Amino acid sequence: MTPTRAIKSTCEKCKKIRGVSSKCVSRVCKLRNGSLPHLERIKTHCRNYCIPMAEVEECVFKNCHLYPYRMGKKPKRKTIANTLHKDRFNFF
Repeated sequence: MTPTRAIKSTCEKCKKIRGVSSKCVSRVCKLRNGSLPHLERIKTHCRNYCIPMAEVEECVFKNCHLYPYRMGKKPKRKTIANTLHKDRFNFF
């Protein structure tokens, strides 16, 4: 699941709980902040629920769609350095 889909899924779940059928009207939800990139929105949202930052790392809600992105990074992102390092040893 992408960060965008994770945000949309979380928002839909929240709207169902609150009984809202149209656009979100929350003034405190950090997922609505359109001026931030998606990963930054998720990180900020999770920080509001888990203070201090150490608690975000130890989050127990593993079935949450935002869980993999709670630190503001993509969990399985490949870096160029890792790829080059692996290719260096794959001669055979």
